[in-house]
Amino acid sequence: MNSSRSNLLLFPFLLLIAFRLRRVQGSAETLIEEAMEELNVWLNSDASEKYRHLLSVECPPPYFRVMSECFYVHTNHHLSWTQARTFCQGMAGDLAQPRHLNALLAVVAEKYKSGPSHLWLGASDLETEGTFRWLSGDLVTSGWRENQPDDAEGDEDCLEMWTAKFPSLSDKQCHLNSAFICQCIGIHQHRP
Repeated sequence: MNSSRSNLLLFPFLLLIAFRLRRVQGSAETLIEEAMEELNVWLNSDASEKYRHLLSVECPPPYFRVMSECFYVHTNHHLSWTQARTFCQGMAGDLAQPRHLNALLAVVAEKYKSGPSHLWLGASDLETEGTFRWLSGDLVTSGWRENQPDDAEGDEDCLEMWTAKFPSLSDKQCHLNSAFICQCIGIHQHRP
């Protein structure tokens, strides 16, 4: 495995370390710099053994791994939230419900620098207004941008991730077209 690919695979671990050591706020570039500083410390510590199992997940093409989950970012055609969900289901997946949102954000922001700035994820408040739940039924409890969700347009019921902002989650009108992230169901692990 070449070193840039291996660094990309280790990147989510670095973010976890950065977040565990201190609360980080700011741009994706700041996150990346701080996480990379922790790389040498982490690789030479006993903590790296604790997370070694996360490296053993294999993702079927065209999915790529982030931590122990497999994702696919679709940027070619922008779809409504419902259409995006149907597309993902046709790939033996569903809209993404990442256990490690910040790790996914970092990888997508790095991998798709000139790509879309907003992507659908697999959560909504369609069942109960104001209560965002992942498709699994779990509450969305963290990752919200300041003053979000705000239901600003009166019917912002679906969840989007901003790639250039941290925190990254916001509510958006479900009928609007956007890029989206699918997650492979066969690899999906339940939320803690």
